[in-house]
Amino acid sequence: MQLLRQPYPAVTEPLQKLRTALVTGFTVGLFLFVFRPFGISDADVSSVALFIWGYGFVTTLVLLLLLFGMPRLLPRMFAEERWTVGKNVLFFIFIVVVIGSANLYYTHATAGLRFSVASFVTFQLYTAAVSTVVASVATFLRYAANLKRFQRNAVAVNREIVEHRHGADTHQGVSAQPVVGSFIVQSENEKDSLTLTAGSLLYVESADNYSDVCFLQNGVMEHRLIRSSLKRIEDRLPFPFCFRCHRSFLVNLNKVTHVTGNSQGYKLHLRDADKPIPVARRLNDDLVERLKSTGVPPSAP
Repeated sequence: MQLLRQPYPAVTEPLQKLRTALVTGFTVGLFLFVFRPFGISDADVSSVALFIWGYGFVTTLVLLLLLFGMPRLLPRMFAEERWTVGKNVLFFIFIVVVIGSANLYYTHATAGLRFSVASFVTFQLYTAAVSTVVASVATFLRYAANLKRFQRNAVAVNREIVEHRHGADTHQGVSAQPVVGSFIVQSENEKDSLTLTAGSLLYVESADNYSDVCFLQNGVMEHRLIRSSLKRIEDRLPFPFCFRCHRSFLVNLNKVTHVTGNSQGYKLHLRDADKPIPVARRLNDDLVERLKSTGVPPSAP
């Protein structure tokens, strides 16, 4: 149960979803074509080969509908920060049931199989037999591999951060001037605003049509909702150490104390912040370079 609650990388990129659907459909079709299980060669159809590859097409179509459609219907449930090993297994089981039902309808339309409770159960078992064990094992293997890789890489990143910042401190000396400057975060209707400094900003999180700005005020962490998109705030921030690390987060890299890793990727831990900040996997390399270049000690808020 503890393993099922562990974070797991969700399929979020459109190209990744398309690739998953195409590869899975092709694999199913190839498996059925080569091994001909469940008496599939005895189907009363004009072309057994086309009939068999039709199952691969049905699998691809169902996966495209579910992978692209379900996150739109239930965005909070499918948010990557909430995605776990258990959710991934349950979603796969749901996919198997839908594919089994679609396969039953396909067989009815092409080979004349009659609908019945027995045929429904049979096709669910056939579909599960082909896919459930393999996909479940693949889920756990991917989880273990990603967890090991990101935890190992996080250790290396932390070491590089310490070495680079120590070198920067030694080069600049203890009398180095802190980063100065301020910035006004203004709402789109210009009726609300918030003044930030380089040392007070912690992170900004997207919240639908608003942005939740997390900052320090008199040494105490505060939150302020501003009616503005995260992209709009990002475009107007003058600080080079502010990094859009995720579609929903922008962070002050000078506040990063250390990096940890789980199966989803890196997590940034910020001084004085209330939670770790996720990093999109496609930005992992950019993160390392940006962290290594933030050798300036953060200024006081």
